[in-house]
Parts: sequence; structure tokens; C-alpha cells
Amino acid sequence: MLITIEGPEAVGKTTQINRLKKRFPNAIYSKEPGSDAPGGKELRSLLLGGGLGNDAALLCFLADRAQHMEFVVKPALEKGLDVIVDRGYLSTIAYDLAARGFGDPGDEMRHLDKILPMLDFAQVVAPDLTIIMSGPIAKADQVMHARGGVDKIEARGLNFHKKIHNIFQELGREESVINRHINNIMKNKSKNIISVLPSFVNSEDAVFQHIEKKISELI
Repeated sequence: MLITIEGPEAVGKTTQINRLKKRFPNAIYSKEPGSDAPGGKELRSLLLGGGLGNDAALLCFLADRAQHMEFVVKPALEKGLDVIVDRGYLSTIAYDLAARGFGDPGDEMRHLDKILPMLDFAQVVAPDLTIIMSGPIAKADQVMHARGGVDKIEARGLNFHKKIHNIFQELGREESVINRHINNIMKNKSKNIISVLPSFVNSEDAVFQHIEKKISELI
């Protein structure tokens, strides 16, 4: 099984994944960008270091995913192992749209028409389960500033991260316009289970119990 954990910055993904490692110790744990695939760490450094234009950043994310699929995900699945990944193609969509800041929904959909076939190509293996974590943007902003050492993406400001939160909310609604658009183009890759979890609203334990239950139903 391939499971991805998605969501904006600082909503507790790392905390929950660390707990999953204790609950499901035999699974393979990875992340995008920056997996153990050849070039993964270098691509992550390039992406988080800033300086790339939107098109170059998108292509680097896709290159990272292609490497990740070929050298980490597919070999593990072929051995019968379960793979749990910190971020996947929904994050690519959310961050790319937020970075471009489309004001016209029509322009946003036309852009998706261009990039979704590329995402479909790079996403060689479809996730069996995608869990989207969420939480209040103000709380997430406090967490980012409190932990210090933010990367170029985290440092892009509150308005950028509000856009990320809003896009993930849309991605978490099965019948949203953006999801219908994704499903229409990525027909064989987007038939997954999406569960939106309000971190910071529920307790850390309650969120973990929900995630653990969803994963246990598959593994």
C-alpha cells in the first residue's frame, strides 16, 4: 500500500508520522521532496533554497517524484512493503497554484489542464490512501515562527500560506471544482481516499487515532 500524508506547513504532519513509525515499524517511510532516491537530497536543497522560478520549481518537484517512484516506492511495493510518504502530488498542486496566485478561476483551471498530465506521468503509482491534515492558519503561523530556521517556502509570508490552506480545503472536498478537474485528467491516479483532519482543534491523540484507524483498515 502507498499512503501519503498531505497538508499545509506546521499542522502536525511530522509529529503524526513519527507516531506512525512506532505503530507501523515495518513500513517504509519517505518524503517529497528529498527522498533517499538518487538526487533526492540535492533537489530538496535546490527547491527549499529559493531562487527558482515557478516553472523550474514545478519541474524540479516532478523530477524528484519520478526519482522517488522509480528508486524508492516501486521497489518497496514490489517487495510487499507498505510505504508512507510525507507529501505527494496534492502538495505539488497546492504549492504551485499558491505561488502563481491566479485571480481568475478560469486561468487556474487552464493551468491545471497543462500541469495535470505531467503530474499523472510522474505519479507512476497511485496512492491507496491520502490523508490531508489541516488546522487554523494563525496557529500554524505561530508554530513556524516559534521553531525558527524556516526555509524559503515557510518564509513566504502569511498570505501565501493562507492560499495553501484554502487550496487544501478545496482538495479535501470530494465534489469541489478542483477535485473534479483532477479526477477528470488523472483518472487512474486520483481514485484515493481523502480524509481531512483538523489538527489543533482535536487533540494530538485524537488525530493520531483517526489516522491510525484509516491506515489499519488497509495494512
